[in-house]
Amino acid sequence: MPVILEHSFVITGEDEQAVRRLQSLIAALDLCGDAAIFLPEHRLERPYKRCPDSSAAKAARDLQWRVALLLDRKRVNLTCSMEPRGRERRMHRDLCLALANAIELRLAHDAPEEECLAVWEQAAAVVDRSMRRHRLAFLLIVLLFFAPLAIGAVAALVLGP
Repeated sequence: MPVILEHSFVITGEDEQAVRRLQSLIAALDLCGDAAIFLPEHRLERPYKRCPDSSAAKAARDLQWRVALLLDRKRVNLTCSMEPRGRERRMHRDLCLALANAIELRLAHDAPEEECLAVWEQAAAVVDRSMRRHRLAFLLIVLLFFAPLAIGAVAALVLGP
């Protein structure tokens, strides 16, 4: 089940300038999935970045993302969604919110791109740690299950029949 976030805000600068800033931010984030910017007169798309299945994702960037932004007369409607991995939906919701906050900082407040990326990276680090912890727990369980079998096989080979 995807996590979906809708966010609206107002910008003060020119629409074309906002689009350029957004495109550079989306490119710097390097998210898997696609991003589309809808303007009243046309649609701009970032090429779809092919990603591994969400179950094979090893970082927050590898999760399947979709970002759509409607820019109409200084009002921005942002929708972002992602396919979470695992059951910790609150953490993934916070990640979507961090993405929306980073985009709003860049477009509405003209914050430097590095500051916007830092907002995203902080939330992504929490998700990455959780994903790493789950992978290590799974590996430990597999090792604990197969360790007695391996010890028995080695003992049988060493001691002989």
